[in-house]
Amino acid sequence: MAKISIHIPDDVLAKVRKHKDRLNISRVCSNALLKEVEIVSNIPPMVDETKALIERLRQGMQAQQLTSFNLGVKLAQSYMSKVSYDRLRASGTFVPSNNKPIVLPNEVEEYLERFSLEKKSKHPLHRQSFLRGWHVVMKRTWETVKDKI
Repeated sequence: MAKISIHIPDDVLAKVRKHKDRLNISRVCSNALLKEVEIVSNIPPMVDETKALIERLRQGMQAQQLTSFNLGVKLAQSYMSKVSYDRLRASGTFVPSNNKPIVLPNEVEEYLERFSLEKKSKHPLHRQSFLRGWHVVMKRTWETVKDKI
């Protein structure tokens, strides 16, 4: 008989140990594995292809969002050299919501428009991710400097 190791969460192990005298762990695991093999073997190939498609698209979207987030961080950092106290305080204390979206300075909006038109990235701009990156920098910068001004 073959021997394998499995990893289970600590809380599951604690529950299993309470009933170890009434459980055959090897049999339970074998039965669960056989059920899973039966399920997987009955999945048509198209489902596997769809899963692969979904994963590829998810990775592409995550790359697009990460690129946009990083652009937001980079532009916010470069904007610090010209930000006013009032703008930094307003941006740093702002709590985004559906009712109150983040308002970017005009020159940043213009840059984003040019960026999108010129397609300076292999991924299209994901505005919400960009805004999160921008907001993170503004908020952290405000938190860092507010007591020192």
